[in-house]
Amino acid sequence: MDYSSYRRCRDALLRERPDLLRLDCMNPVVALAFARTEGAPEACEGPPSPADLVSAWSQATGVVVPECHRVIGTGVRDLLGAAFEFVAEAGDTLWLPADVYPVYWELARQSGLRPRAFRTMPRPDWSFLESIHDRATVLLPMPLSPLGRALAPTEVEALRRWLEADGRRTLLLDTVYAYDFLTTRRVLEPLAEMADRCAILWSCAKSWLRPGALGVGQVPTAWRDAMLPRMSAPAAEEGRALASALTHAPHLPAALQGAFRGQWRRLTPRVRAVQPTWQPPETGYFAVLELAFERLHQQHGILAVPATVFGSSDAEVSVVTCLHDMTHLDPEGKAP
Repeated sequence: MDYSSYRRCRDALLRERPDLLRLDCMNPVVALAFARTEGAPEACEGPPSPADLVSAWSQATGVVVPECHRVIGTGVRDLLGAAFEFVAEAGDTLWLPADVYPVYWELARQSGLRPRAFRTMPRPDWSFLESIHDRATVLLPMPLSPLGRALAPTEVEALRRWLEADGRRTLLLDTVYAYDFLTTRRVLEPLAEMADRCAILWSCAKSWLRPGALGVGQVPTAWRDAMLPRMSAPAAEEGRALASALTHAPHLPAALQGAFRGQWRRLTPRVRAVQPTWQPPETGYFAVLELAFERLHQQHGILAVPATVFGSSDAEVSVVTCLHDMTHLDPEGKAP
């Protein structure tokens, strides 16, 4: 079931059964609009420069990207489009998760690539790494999404060994779902050290609820030289709004993560009633259930999202989120 088909099915189900528990919301910008900071922009002669935005973002996140490896754009899509064009020109084989984000595939094909696929739901299958024997770039979300967890230390070490085994390999990490920047930095440190073998893309789309405002990439030098001419500068109004948000709400990502934890605590008894071994995600608003979408709404009154909407071929897996009933953040960053 693709996204359009799912939306039609969802709308029909809600007309028939408005009492379904809504674990299907996938738009944080809309669901969390109450948390978006709209402070008055700082008085200045003009919009903040890209360098000014990156400086404010670095201060808020603790992420420092050396200028010799830095590219700046409007978000992860912008960065990915430029990165994929370089990968295509370099002749790399691109490996994408089959079941995370269909837009990865759209952007790759627009760049003339014919990606190969690997599986991440309901748990990553890393065996594909052993089959790679040519020039290759592997894209991974970090944290793993929609699984809602960081890469484990053993996974990080395996990826580092994979990179070290062949100088023609590159790892491309998309951190758009990062809310806990301290943990993300610590997990990625062994890979970030390999600056000419590992690209890391950051964004404010989820963390500050500002899609299209700022994307920051730490990329290999050869990538940077090719990507810079292709990048789009953040728009003036978006830049002003983001600068205000970074100044007035530097801890918003942490507050959102605290609220997600509160929501998952509230929802856990209901979810465990249908899958007793289920554990809430470590991070973010997505989680995975090893139960079919149809079974969840027909037998348990839960509206989820079929994993097939994300590109998975496994009809016995569903994705759930905690966004739908969030209404505010209290001073401790917890949901009611």
